Amino acid sequence: MTSHVFQPVTAAEPDVEHVLAVRGTGGYRQYRIPALAVSRQGTLLAAYDGRPNLDDLPNPIDLLLRRSTDHGRTWGGQQVVRTGGGLNGFGDPSLLVDVETGRIFMFHAAGTHAGFFEAVAGVAPDDDVQHCDLSFSDDDGLTWQHRRITAQLKLRPPTHPGEPDITGIFAAAGQGIQIHAGPFRGRLVQQFVVLAGGGIMAASAYSDDHGDSWTLGELIGARTHGHAPNENKVAALQDGRILLHSRGTPRRLAATSDDGGATWSALRPVEDLPDPGDNGSLVRFDGLPSLPSLADDATGSWLLATNNHDTALRRNTVLSLSTDNGSSWPAKRVLCPGSSAYSTAARLRDGNIGVLYERRGYREIVFASVPAGQLT
Repeated sequence: MTSHVFQPVTAAEPDVEHVLAVRGTGGYRQYRIPALAVSRQGTLLAAYDGRPNLDDLPNPIDLLLRRSTDHGRTWGGQQVVRTGGGLNGFGDPSLLVDVETGRIFMFHAAGTHAGFFEAVAGVAPDDDVQHCDLSFSDDDGLTWQHRRITAQLKLRPPTHPGEPDITGIFAAAGQGIQIHAGPFRGRLVQQFVVLAGGGIMAASAYSDDHGDSWTLGELIGARTHGHAPNENKVAALQDGRILLHSRGTPRRLAATSDDGGATWSALRPVEDLPDPGDNGSLVRFDGLPSLPSLADDATGSWLLATNNHDTALRRNTVLSLSTDNGSSWPAKRVLCPGSSAYSTAARLRDGNIGVLYERRGYREIVFASVPAGQLT
């Protein structure tokens, strides 16, 4: 396959850069799958997998977390949120902060003896199901409780006639959102990847009761929406609509929702964002609703994205800015021109843009803090 990186991009110049996890250190042979969020207290949370190898679930994978109380300039030690064993494991974290309650959610997959592609419909027998688990913290990420929401998501009624049964399902790693404007203000939304009828699809899980219950919206797939999505993220627009970005080849895919994630428009390629099929991120430039102090009417339509600017290879991680609700992405800075993979971003309370990403052929997970002015 021919690989195209496209036009040269100016290098970002981070104020701060920390390698948070390195292959073969800290008790794990492999680290993967970054997630990043800013708590209501301003604490920066970085989550990722601690793995015995590069394989996904089922595997004895631990869910790990590091915290920073000074915008990523220094970091606390590595904390184990959940411990795997045997074929049971916990991986692919996604962080979501409810700014109204302060509760921090960490969605993740829980493997038994089945992975995403081996899982069966329904929730039994347990060994044949990859579960959807939800950890939550009410003390700024210091301690965590855990619950299982597989049945809420998999056993909901079909949204369309003929919709296939869901077999595999997992939360798309990185971060979820809380809608800050419009008729669904306050709604929590987390994106999922779904296997149904043998096809990979996307869907939103949403909650209007601060995470007590969750509803899975319509399945977004090639047959119904024009393209096949995979790991995907959303950002709330200033009018309350939601914009979705999904990994895709040779371009990332986009869709919009007018009803808080219940249904979605057709998917379309994002011409400004070439992609090799890799998990990137999509966030608001102003950090709303977590960072109201940075909000400005002039930047209400601004969004940030991170992904690999290459049509075939996982390399060339780029931070991009859109000033028109994602219609175009003209401003870009490259974080790593070489081998790099999954990435996730967040606006920090000090005004910088934080990016957590995989670098050097999955050898390390790196945090970089980039001054926002480098994009503007």
